[in-house]
Amino acid sequence: MNIRQDNQFSCDDPDLGFFENDVSYNFAAKRFKEHLNKLLFEERIDEIIGVAQKYFTIYPLQRNMLMRLYSTIVVNYGCSHQARELAGMYAEASDKILDIGMSSYGLPPMFETYSALTGRIGELVDQTAYVHFMRMLNKQPQKPVMCILKNTKVANQAFLPYLMDNFNIISDPEEVSYTRKLHPISPFATFFYKYSDTQYGHNSTFLGSVYQELVDKNIDTRAFALKDVTIEPAETFLKSYGLKEADEFVVLHLREAGYVDQEHHLFRNSNPLDYVEAIEWLLSQGLKVVRIGHSNMTPLPEMNGLIDLTSVERPGEVDIYLCARAKFYYGTASGPFSLSLNFGTSVLVSNSSNYQLNYANSLMQILPYYDAGQKRNLSVTEIEGLGLSGIESSKPFLNRGLEPQFHKSEAHVRSVKEMIEFIDGGDICRSNKDMKIKTGRHDLLSCFTSDTLDLYQGTS
Repeated sequence: MNIRQDNQFSCDDPDLGFFENDVSYNFAAKRFKEHLNKLLFEERIDEIIGVAQKYFTIYPLQRNMLMRLYSTIVVNYGCSHQARELAGMYAEASDKILDIGMSSYGLPPMFETYSALTGRIGELVDQTAYVHFMRMLNKQPQKPVMCILKNTKVANQAFLPYLMDNFNIISDPEEVSYTRKLHPISPFATFFYKYSDTQYGHNSTFLGSVYQELVDKNIDTRAFALKDVTIEPAETFLKSYGLKEADEFVVLHLREAGYVDQEHHLFRNSNPLDYVEAIEWLLSQGLKVVRIGHSNMTPLPEMNGLIDLTSVERPGEVDIYLCARAKFYYGTASGPFSLSLNFGTSVLVSNSSNYQLNYANSLMQILPYYDAGQKRNLSVTEIEGLGLSGIESSKPFLNRGLEPQFHKSEAHVRSVKEMIEFIDGGDICRSNKDMKIKTGRHDLLSCFTSDTLDLYQGTS
């Protein structure tokens, strides 16, 4: 990657000759895209930040290009530091437009990420939680408007009562049609955020960035609490599968192909057969294990106490209930993980390829990456130095010659034992405290399995 020392614009710069006197209000987006593509082709990623900052300060209405640029860099190049800057720019541009829409035209803030509403429950939960906390912190106390027609297929229809707590939902067809035309001039960004000059980025980092402020202000760090409208149908359904209200259980979700499949999700998937011994150990402790997911998932062997709902048609309330009521969530960082986290359930995350997940009440098992040249797994510090700490896409790792080393059965058994210790405040908590003191990582809210502690201390 070529890094230029001077990222300032100049009308004398041959690469930027399309500027008129350094700033032009007749600037063509087509020419801007051509220049961005040139920088991307030459992998001059650092220069893109300065170019984009200049352009979107003047042309915030073109902010959708930032979303595409962010995706391109994350999926193909990695560069999590630069991607974070682009995310902040998007949020800043959105806030600028929102301020005009609200102050000059009297418009309410408007939700805009409808792909999350209809397709991705994890994204929908995280973005709704963001709205909740922004309202609790008085940063945007007014409920954003969300359009949901009666025939709209929501990612989980049973989540609607929680949406209604945080959004002003409209469903009249004429009102929806009118509102959707206005949302570009009064957008409330929820995919990216900019809370302050130092707190900005992808939504997945928001709760960690404001967690201490929530605690200091005595604001509940759970975004949601279970409602009776969720509890009653879920408990009725689960009784027929042998789960009683008094049972202690773990909710299990291991991401596999067959639901949302893209090449860059490759390292997010797991082989559930690697977890059989860990499940057996949990069952031996008197816990039940309830597995959720979709019908294309790999069948697990029958075990007494394992309730596998992956191939079962069930009310949407069931998954919400399980994630909110479990002793802990166990599995990969996907939709049910977001549900559990935002309902205040402890989480044990397995094989996480995103090193930036940073949440209280969580035990993280990070996916190591092997460098064939150095013949060892890279430490967390080395992954951060390569700009890959917040990247889940497989391509940037493979382009750098790094191979994932998925944890196997022995490590999974060890991690569930440590999760029980974690909940009880046992040895794994003390080991994490020691690591944070030794490494000076007082910013870490998460705790880590013993395998991952080795990566933090550079001993793997």
